[in-house]
Amino acid sequence: MSSKYHKDPFLKQFDSVVTEIQKRTYQIPDGNGKMQSVTTHGIVCEDTILFPEGGGQPCDLGTLHITRTEDPVVDLTLTVYHVLRQPNGAIVHVIQESWELDEIEVPKGTMVHQELIWSRRIRNMMYHTGQHLLSAVAMNTFQWDTVNWHLDLNYCFVEFNTTNITKIDVKTLEAEINNCIQQKLPVTSHFFKKGEEDPILEKAKTRGLP
Repeated sequence: MSSKYHKDPFLKQFDSVVTEIQKRTYQIPDGNGKMQSVTTHGIVCEDTILFPEGGGQPCDLGTLHITRTEDPVVDLTLTVYHVLRQPNGAIVHVIQESWELDEIEVPKGTMVHQELIWSRRIRNMMYHTGQHLLSAVAMNTFQWDTVNWHLDLNYCFVEFNTTNITKIDVKTLEAEINNCIQQKLPVTSHFFKKGEEDPILEKAKTRGLP
């Protein structure tokens, strides 16, 4: 089942409920291209607008405002500093203020108001869409396959299966991409079930996407 961030990628706030709270050690990016082990709480919601890292794109960041009016009463605003997808498909919001969840009970079904950092989301969306456009033009123009791409706060790169890219090639790509942008071509999304056969899937290559 697709998540809310797939169905409505421009949604900035969303209400859901807690389905699970996990305290464990997570592998979190340290901001310098390496991973660090952090023991903290992770919150799983029924649905979410926060994108977990995957497909070369960093995760969203934001806040969770958790409220419960009956006993045990809960009123917390927690900072989400990482979002990841577990092997079972659960999306975990890794929380910074872990000590607060050690001291209170948050029952399953407690309301959660999610809010993402929009400046980070829209930046990542634009870079990722731009990568798909660049990859498509490179394939159609020069038959270059995209073998890798990466995005973080400092840089973005796309790697093609060629060892010879000339300045003329770059100018050609730039001109064709600008032409596509000026046409205001629509961006469309397709959802497929695992194992489903479709001609579009035969042409698609994904890496780490949910």
